[in-house]
Amino acid sequence: MSDSGPGIPAAEVPHLFERFYRGDRSRHLPGNGLGLSLALAVAHAHGGEIRVESRASAGSRFILSIPLVSRYLPERLP
Repeated sequence: MSDSGPGIPAAEVPHLFERFYRGDRSRHLPGNGLGLSLALAVAHAHGGEIRVESRASAGSRFILSIPLVSRYLPERLP
């Protein structure tokens, strides 16, 4: 998913997936800072990953990757 918003400051990107983290520009908005940490936990539970690409004044892009066959399941399903 991507947007054309203001982007995320480079100093904040490493912290985006931490529980309860709120960026400076979002601290006045409702929320608890749990959404991305929960999304990452679900991705990891399925053997996947989430990463973010962001540029100032050019928006942000979140990439979710989940393998077709989880490392937690047998290679062949009945």
